[in-house]
Amino acid sequence: MTTQIERLSLLIAQLRHTPHSAQSAAKKWMQAHVTDDSLKELIPQISVVAYHLLDALLHHGEMPGSTIATELGVTRGAVTRAARTLKQLALITSTKHPDNQKNIYYQLTASGKQLAMLHNTMREELYQQLANHIQATYSPDQIELIIRFLTDIKDSSL
Repeated sequence: MTTQIERLSLLIAQLRHTPHSAQSAAKKWMQAHVTDDSLKELIPQISVVAYHLLDALLHHGEMPGSTIATELGVTRGAVTRAARTLKQLALITSTKHPDNQKNIYYQLTASGKQLAMLHNTMREELYQQLANHIQATYSPDQIELIIRFLTDIKDSSL
């Protein structure tokens, strides 16, 4: 018989390895809600990092790649790869400022802004659905216990 700790360990391992299913659910939501057919074709081609890059530009306007990397907690190489794809899809543009030829600054195109806004709406709606489910399923004391439990896992050295 499997112990509770073994079941917890299995569930934690499954949570760590489910980004593809969460990502596909998000992409399905976006494809169901997008109104521009040309953007609908682009949705499956964009990585999670690229969507977060679009979000950063939506909220902050023009930004250099190094700042985006820091904000997203990813490498500059990851930003460069995501930006390359987004530029090829005409969702962002890049420039260098005359006073700073070292940094590449990224901006949203009109289509990029539209897709970033759709992604933002998707995140808010799916988050609200999850929050409603949790509040309907668990008491405030149970939620607090879950928070303590997850904090212990996060803070453990294992």
